[in-house]
Amino acid sequence: VGEEASSFIDVATEITYSHHEQWDGGGYPTGCAGAEAPLAGRIVHLADFYDACRSPRVYRPRPIPRDQVVRMIKEGRGTHFDPEVADAFVRALDRFVAIEEEMSTYDLP
Repeated sequence: VGEEASSFIDVATEITYSHHEQWDGGGYPTGCAGAEAPLAGRIVHLADFYDACRSPRVYRPRPIPRDQVVRMIKEGRGTHFDPEVADAFVRALDRFVAIEEEMSTYDLP
């Protein structure tokens, strides 16, 4: 993982492999730190965290309140999350909220 991906499959592979890495090296599977993880993986890491917190789960049937999730992302800036990705998330929060609200109106099979 590391070279820029040139195809959809390459990017999907990078994301799958790296989206649990943390900025401070505390993630998995390799424990790489900072920009050693591909940018796509660092972006999906934050988006996956947001979605996991805001969606019902078997172990937690009620979503975590949005303001609490945003606070956790801000607190994780520079440790759990890439600082630039966290900053971009905060700047684009209105878009995340709009997508979340739009998607919540769909009935899934």
